Amino acid sequence: MGQALLRRHPPAVPAFPEYSIPPGMRREEFRAMGTTISMLLPENRVELGAQIVRTLFSEWEQILSRFLPGSELSRLNQRAGTPVVVSDLLYTVLATALTAAQATGGVYDPTLLEQLVQLGYDRTFDDLPAARSAFLFPGEPGGGWRGIRVNPLSHCVTLPAGIKLDFGGIAKGMAVDAALERLQQSGNFRHCSSPLVAGANAPAPPARSSDGATGAERPLVGHRRGGPL
Repeated sequence: MGQALLRRHPPAVPAFPEYSIPPGMRREEFRAMGTTISMLLPENRVELGAQIVRTLFSEWEQILSRFLPGSELSRLNQRAGTPVVVSDLLYTVLATALTAAQATGGVYDPTLLEQLVQLGYDRTFDDLPAARSAFLFPGEPGGGWRGIRVNPLSHCVTLPAGIKLDFGGIAKGMAVDAALERLQQSGNFRHCSSPLVAGANAPAPPARSSDGATGAERPLVGHRRGGPL
């Protein structure tokens, strides 16, 4: 009976499992990009690693968040219909989003910002009210991504008039990959990996790599809750 009720009325907030922390490692978490960033780092380098990851996510959020009026993404959205030269980061994320939209036939659509706002998602998850209206928004057709014009040489982007971007989880996943790469480039961390790509079907890492790093020494970076930026 209780399980049946739970299926009909699932918890509003999903419960995340408690993972064990290997000896010599420490978990650090912080909020960024509308989600919880979780890191598993060696204890003797946790402050350095956390600072590297925090800095990267701060940089990405300042460029890609639709909730920051001064972000580069917000400025691009405000200039729909006008050619705009964008930064390498914004162009790379947009190009990835357009590739995903094409590969999924529009199931993933980075141009649904106006529809999200009309549904009430006009602020961050942290600021949304706990109780939301049951009104069903009829919705507007998507597909605006097909009209975006990009120049890979000049990084000039032209959004169709009336179209605004919201990259969603793709930007978060790319930020995780970039954070892992920056950790490795610092020269202080080896064999970084992400739980976003090291899933249940991924091959298990060796107990010890060729240069002596054990599985417990591999930093992990990921995020626990998705949602558009």
